[in-house]
Amino acid sequence: MHVVILSNPTARAGAHRHVADAVADRLRERGIRVAMISGGSADESTSLLRTALTAGPDAVLVAGGDGTVGLALQELAGTDVPLGIIPTGTGNDLATAIGLHELDPGSAADAVAAGRTRRIDLARATRADGTSRLYGTVLASGFDAKVNDRANTMRWPRGAMRYNIA
Repeated sequence: MHVVILSNPTARAGAHRHVADAVADRLRERGIRVAMISGGSADESTSLLRTALTAGPDAVLVAGGDGTVGLALQELAGTDVPLGIIPTGTGNDLATAIGLHELDPGSAADAVAAGRTRRIDLARATRADGTSRLYGTVLASGFDAKVNDRANTMRWPRGAMRYNIA
């Protein structure tokens, strides 16, 4: 088995940057081949993921928040490559919506090793210029998008309260 781990070490201001390594170690202990990728920007992460997908991995794990998960959704939707989520971001909306309430890297690694999957529905938003984007939980397009943008620039407080203050 070959697994790609896409990590965003800056998710939640880097509070859980070690988690991807812990998951990789646990997978390797089970004899699973792991490739770790991490870009310095969304564009670089997308490029690295596209390149990694050409090697035909059996699964992709994302250690990050909703932004990194959303990036992976764009590349994996409609393929046979399952997406695993290790919620290390601030909001983790999609992870929470599918029942991943706690940061548990061991369980994430075990689920991938066991081949546990399930399908989820996605929605597509299309802009006036014809470009579109898939999303799994919440489409932020007005005031809520502005709040999210502001919260993403704040360093205090940590956690969900940041959105209330923003």
